Amino acid sequence: MEGVGRGTRNCSARGRRWRPDRARRGAFVLLAAAALGGCTDPAPEAEASAASAPALPVVQLRDSAGLRIRSTPRERLAGLAWSVDPEPVSVFDGTEGGLEPFHLIASMAFDSDDSFILGEMAMTRLRRYSLTDGFDRTIGFPGEGPGEFGAMNHIGIHHDSLVVFDSRWSRISIFDPDFAFARVFRLEASPGRGRFHGLFPDGRILGLATVPGRGRVWSLWDLEGRALGEVEGLPELPPLTLRSLGPSTAHGPREPMRPFRASRFGAVAGEWILWIDGGDYRFELFDLEKGFVASERLDLPARPLDAARREEFQREQLERFDPVPPDMRRSIEEAEFPETLPSLGNGSSVFGSTGAITDERGRIWVAEYPANAPQRWFVVDPEEGLIGDLRLPDGFELEAVRSDLLLGVARDAFEVQTAVVLRYREEAAGGG
Repeated sequence: MEGVGRGTRNCSARGRRWRPDRARRGAFVLLAAAALGGCTDPAPEAEASAASAPALPVVQLRDSAGLRIRSTPRERLAGLAWSVDPEPVSVFDGTEGGLEPFHLIASMAFDSDDSFILGEMAMTRLRRYSLTDGFDRTIGFPGEGPGEFGAMNHIGIHHDSLVVFDSRWSRISIFDPDFAFARVFRLEASPGRGRFHGLFPDGRILGLATVPGRGRVWSLWDLEGRALGEVEGLPELPPLTLRSLGPSTAHGPREPMRPFRASRFGAVAGEWILWIDGGDYRFELFDLEKGFVASERLDLPARPLDAARREEFQREQLERFDPVPPDMRRSIEEAEFPETLPSLGNGSSVFGSTGAITDERGRIWVAEYPANAPQRWFVVDPEEGLIGDLRLPDGFELEAVRSDLLLGVARDAFEVQTAVVLRYREEAAGGG
């Protein structure tokens, strides 16, 4: 499978088949994503061979307190290569049910073994699909009232209930097992409001509350919106700063554009909190009660950000304007680039996954920063360490994993989106 994009589909009620065209990731890059530190670079890198290198043991250290510190030699990654079937399980372009094609898919989640829910910014309502029977229904409406959305940044399933975070209205909506609206609430903090950051299996919500004099503080809420207290022992987040696409505002100078910037973020990963500092191939796991429990490091070298990549980024940004406003040109031409690319975290999408996903078995999927295509994901078992290294088809961005299925968004060269389900295998292509 050379790429995922628009293709010729033969969609019967069951057993959907799809023949992909030769497609590549479009060169169009959202300037807002670049300002936040993300950029997609079309230049491919040679893929590592999975056939010859032996599987080497993980270097593991456990101290007297039970803390795990692991390092995986780069030679072992070749022995952990997983593969993706060339034929998709299902493909949907949004026109099913007489609706309009997809535009700006914001979030996706499996809600059962054979169904998933998709949130789209353009329609501002959810769509539910069956892998075998196709379009099922829409959920919610655009608006500010109960059961309505301004955005759908996160979709979560808690038991049989649907949990949706809406960043535009800063609130969380709950729908019952029949997808009827149940209730809505905001994460109230003292003072001000909290910000949703993830949902634990027990229904507790991880979020950020802004506290005067302390900045952003990790906090917990329940699914009624009640504050449960702060979370101690997590890394501090840097203060929020105003980044600019221009050199100044009426309030004074802003920070310059800094594309390819390593991000620091925390994400809920099953029962854990995953912390990524995108400067190197390392991430940490935290427990709500115990604090830090494990550090995972992949022995991979930093990837240099060469002049060709910098020039390509600037050229793509300038081509978006005709003519280019002087302040914008200066901001793009004077952008501050790092010497090396970030290592982990998905900086290519404004709305999509942060680059951390948990499957139903509690395994953690972490994305390599997508500076090249195809996108690469590392799979980690919290107890065993690194167990898989998966490269996805070009143009496919992963959003959710369930069983042996990958749910994500495919984009063709014209940035047209489709929802695609792929099947992966925990072995190299042709392996036994």
